[in-house]
Amino acid sequence: MKSPISLTKLIAGLLLAALSTSSMAVDLSTNRTNPNVYSDGITRYLPLDNAGNTFKWVFLSNLSTRAILYNAECAVKANDNNTWYNIDIEILSPNGVATKVSPTDNDNALCTSKGNNALANWSSNASQGTYKPVQAGWHRIRVSGNLVGYSAGDQVRIDDISLIVTD
Repeated sequence: MKSPISLTKLIAGLLLAALSTSSMAVDLSTNRTNPNVYSDGITRYLPLDNAGNTFKWVFLSNLSTRAILYNAECAVKANDNNTWYNIDIEILSPNGVATKVSPTDNDNALCTSKGNNALANWSSNASQGTYKPVQAGWHRIRVSGNLVGYSAGDQVRIDDISLIVTD
């Protein structure tokens, strides 16, 4: 005698089938494995690949919302635990409008100091946001960073970054 399929099993099977056939389109993927150490509080655009390019172009053919994922290994050296490394992800649309992607558009700490004055407190961190283009075409994306609460002798090291824009 065959056992009947429960409604729960049927729904779970249909859901699994639907998820396995769906896919996300990756509009941009880049990474950098070379480290950068900065010893000041200046805001600068960060290299996004091993060639040192500080921006990437991405073609957005439709107006659907994109997920933007940035991650990096990061360490901050300071005598206090109030110094942190802020990053902002910025997209320039084809019509020239620059948008800082929320929540990176404010005080987004990628990593913070531990107060031990050592550039050795590594962590792998991510900053994520969404962007809805208002116009199809080529968009420029870049990431800026600066040490907040900087005092003489403070440093930040950024390494092993990746940036992904996905539909």
